[in-house]
Amino acid sequence: MRERLDSLLERAGFHHPEGRELVRMQLALAVGLSLAAVSISELSDWGFGFAGGAALITVNFWWLVKYAQNVMSNASNAASGAFFRFFVRFGITGAGLYAMIVEAGWPVWAIVAGTITVMVTILVWGVRKGLKARRRPRAMAGGLEHPVLFLEMAAKGAGLNIPNEVLFAWLAMALLITLGLITSSRLQMVPGGLQNFFEYLIGGLENFTVETMGEDGRRIFPVLAGIFLFILTCNFMGLVPGFDSATNAINTNAAMALFVFVYYNYWGIRNWGPGYIKHFMGPMPALAPMMLILEIMSHLARPLSLTLRLFGNIRGEELVLMLLFMLAPIAATLPIYFLFALADFIQAFVFFMLTLIYLKGAFEHAH
Repeated sequence: MRERLDSLLERAGFHHPEGRELVRMQLALAVGLSLAAVSISELSDWGFGFAGGAALITVNFWWLVKYAQNVMSNASNAASGAFFRFFVRFGITGAGLYAMIVEAGWPVWAIVAGTITVMVTILVWGVRKGLKARRRPRAMAGGLEHPVLFLEMAAKGAGLNIPNEVLFAWLAMALLITLGLITSSRLQMVPGGLQNFFEYLIGGLENFTVETMGEDGRRIFPVLAGIFLFILTCNFMGLVPGFDSATNAINTNAAMALFVFVYYNYWGIRNWGPGYIKHFMGPMPALAPMMLILEIMSHLARPLSLTLRLFGNIRGEELVLMLLFMLAPIAATLPIYFLFALADFIQAFVFFMLTLIYLKGAFEHAH
């Protein structure tokens, strides 16, 4: 039976032995959990929702394994085709999720429970395989060991070569999406729990944005809130043992900074058209040629400033934590966690605030 399944998986494109092992284990897990949930629930909606969530994450993991295998191959055309199919399949997955929640009316919490159960089991399996094959390399001078990162070991155990910052960025996004779905599915007139927390946080940020740049702030607030929550989640994840922060990598920060640069200039051009150039020419016509050069250089420096500020603070924080943990594992690191948690919040708010200031300038009249 196992040989026949391996043969079918290899025909389907799973050429890596560890990839086939992952698919076999996941298939058995998803089928077993789904049958158990449906039988225990006596064919109720939560049992079908649990089974649907387990099936959803299982299929997406299969696609992820195939995508990674194609991208790591030498054929660039095959890799680009795999990249396109990867996003098409995720669109299909979104449609399936919509059908389960909206059309079928299955509980969101049951779908999330099925998804998380399969993900945690896969993570534990990958960590066990990674620990067996692990060799502790010296990654930095001075004898600092490469940190133990659970997602990194899980990915390597599954035969996937995905950068750490991408893995933990995906984890942060999955966490935020899951919390959003759970909160939105249990809205009440008198908020409590997660709804109360998010209403307080989002409401405070929205009021601050509107007070800073007027009613136009409501138009761009969803993007600002998304940036703040993503950075804050990534920063806090770096404080959890066994996890890393996606903002600890310069690639993640540069991508967000470039997005901010394009986004606020888009609004400037959309609001003012060709007249947006006046924002770069200063208040005095005689100084316009010189101010144009200075302003362009200033705007081009903004993505660099956003990138390096966030990267330097988060990377420095993690290096200090590693050094203190080597000196006194508990006594030295526990008190400073509160200071670093405050610093993580401040860095997320600084990025949010600077983005808000850039957008405010793009919405204002040129002087």
